[in-house]
Amino acid sequence: MKILTLAVIAASALLISCGITDESKMNPVGFNDGLVEHIEKSEGYLMELSDLDDEDVSAEEMSKVANTIIEDLDKRIAELKQTDASADGGKDFLNATINQLKSTKALVEAYDEFSDELSIPDNEWSDDMLDEWDMATGPLYEKYNETFEALETAQTEFASKQDYQVVD
Repeated sequence: MKILTLAVIAASALLISCGITDESKMNPVGFNDGLVEHIEKSEGYLMELSDLDDEDVSAEEMSKVANTIIEDLDKRIAELKQTDASADGGKDFLNATINQLKSTKALVEAYDEFSDELSIPDNEWSDDMLDEWDMATGPLYEKYNETFEALETAQTEFASKQDYQVVD
């Protein structure tokens, strides 16, 4: 049985999007790897924002980074919407990837919206600030987790239909 790389939840490095070329669309491994790179990039973005939050960077810096990320995610989503996923199970895998990027984008938008609050050290947050953050991001993280589970399922089904095995 052949092997595909599993879309991992935490990327150790930021990757440059290679996109999905016409050649990789015809190749299940290339198709898989192209989608995985998009997910790894989005995971890296969330790690970057979390690190900036930990550093209590200025609201301006947080907002600038968040907006740059949002622009990139919009480009990735638009690119993927134009991708032909003709392999069996490819359409579901592609749609799950798009949905995952959209849920990531919603979280990035929350970082932008709360950039003023995130510039304040965590130990100085009031209970109201914490409640607002939790109420705003709680549902977004739930959606994010749901779309990630759907992505893993779609990738596994795609791999199975191509007679590949998904591995970490």
